[in-house]
Amino acid sequence: MAFFFIAMKKIEFKILEGFCLIAPDDILYIEASNRYAKLIFRDGSEIDLTMNLKECIELLPKKNFYSINRSVIINVNGIFKFTHIEGRRGEIIMDNRERFEVSRRQKNGLVFLIDKNEA
Repeated sequence: MAFFFIAMKKIEFKILEGFCLIAPDDILYIEASNRYAKLIFRDGSEIDLTMNLKECIELLPKKNFYSINRSVIINVNGIFKFTHIEGRRGEIIMDNRERFEVSRRQKNGLVFLIDKNEA
């Protein structure tokens, strides 16, 4: 009997000690931390990267990840709640109940991506 394994595509993220291979579905969000970034997993653990947000967004699948402001990239599958707040901005509450402001420039793109993923 033969067994076949379908490997989930993992992404290589640079860390101080070398690199980590991480499945995109395990990522809840990535947050700016000084010059680099901090990756927060769905299970609540986190890891410091030696990459900036721009480098991270280039590696992530565009259908699931979105930069909501200059400091945060979210996995849209980890959104618990999205609300419109004063003016044209918005607020995201993630599955871990962390809150982030969505810039007015990024709000329409985020709404489009959410609608596209629900279809």
